[in-house]
Amino acid sequence: MIRRDNILPLFLLLFPLIWGMGVSFVAVQVLAALILLAGRVKVHLAPPMLVPIYFGIFLYTGSLVVNFPLVPVERIVASAYNLSFWICGLLIALQACRSTSNLAVNRLSYISRRYLLVLVLLTVFLYFSGIGLLSIKTPAAYIFGGAGVPELISDSIVLNIISQDWFFGGAKPRYAFLSPYANAYGACVFLLFALATYRVNVFSRAYFFTSLMAIALVLSSNSRLLLVMFILLVFGSVYLVLDRRGRILLLLVALASCPIFLLLWFDGVLLEYWLGFVNSREGSNSLRFESYARAIAQTWELNPLLGIGVKPRDELGIPLGSHSTLLGTFVKSGVLGLIVFGVFVAKLQARAMRRMWRVERDTSGARLQLALAIFCLFFLFEDIDAPQLACFLFFCLLGLSIRQSLLCENGDNNKSESNESNTRFAVSP
Repeated sequence: MIRRDNILPLFLLLFPLIWGMGVSFVAVQVLAALILLAGRVKVHLAPPMLVPIYFGIFLYTGSLVVNFPLVPVERIVASAYNLSFWICGLLIALQACRSTSNLAVNRLSYISRRYLLVLVLLTVFLYFSGIGLLSIKTPAAYIFGGAGVPELISDSIVLNIISQDWFFGGAKPRYAFLSPYANAYGACVFLLFALATYRVNVFSRAYFFTSLMAIALVLSSNSRLLLVMFILLVFGSVYLVLDRRGRILLLLVALASCPIFLLLWFDGVLLEYWLGFVNSREGSNSLRFESYARAIAQTWELNPLLGIGVKPRDELGIPLGSHSTLLGTFVKSGVLGLIVFGVFVAKLQARAMRRMWRVERDTSGARLQLALAIFCLFFLFEDIDAPQLACFLFFCLLGLSIRQSLLCENGDNNKSESNESNTRFAVSP
């Protein structure tokens, strides 16, 4: 008999099997159904942090109903599928927040660390094997495969583990385990790292080697955004565990390095590297921003207040409003949805900033909130309502961060955390 508070660790443990079978396109939805059947989640008793998600779901659903007669049925189905991620994510966050034991949280962190280790070993093996392209048909491909299969299903039943993309003037391999595309894989690595290390001493060997594994995996995905996010998370975590004197010293070092940075920038050394980094996939950037411009123009023309309910397709070949959770929210639920989503993001940022100014003995909760705040950068340029594992991990971390806050308010925080995270690092005068 499976304990109800072990649903989340069990899902994370079994996800590679689900992905390998090709049925990951319904994985989060099945998990949400199991959470409901378990009967431990009280949807009507949501923490304030999750209230904007309720309003967002309501507006999204209303926009779908209003626009139903005006758009093709297949786009309505696709949009309803995207909406299900927010509903399922809400249930996952509530499960992690209210119905997850300390033992289950420890198991989630343990499984995340093992994920990173296995992914590094697989990446090294494939890299030295010289395989440039790798696509594998799953068992589901022989059932659901064929002409006319929706893209959301085809991305799951055929595993594009290694693809080729244009970087810095040449074709480079991009790895994507457990995800439909490389940027989503980078997001999974970021979230797995946050879950694996938020209670680990940042100056320990375990944190150092876990960081090396994660940075190697992010680099293998060739995701520029996730690389920046990962660096911000590591430096932010170091900042959080320092005392006031250490933080001042760190800020002084940063300020002292500014003249050197500006000198190299205006001399052209850093500017040339930065432009090369940003424009390393210039074709992809042009297509993305063209899609953004068309999505804004079309939504503003048709229904700016409630949106058009779906992401329409045109001659660009991709749904308008894709590759941005922020823009997708505007397209599907208009200015009202964008305001609600903005409130949700602002609450994530505010919670993290409040913790950044405090000096706390136990920084595990603050490090979770920092990871969530940094992950908001992902919302600018990618979708959270499509990659299954990234969606699960994000809402799982969101629920765990709320859980930490509730434990802290109840005075039980010290009982729930390991001794590793309870060490405060001071800089001697």
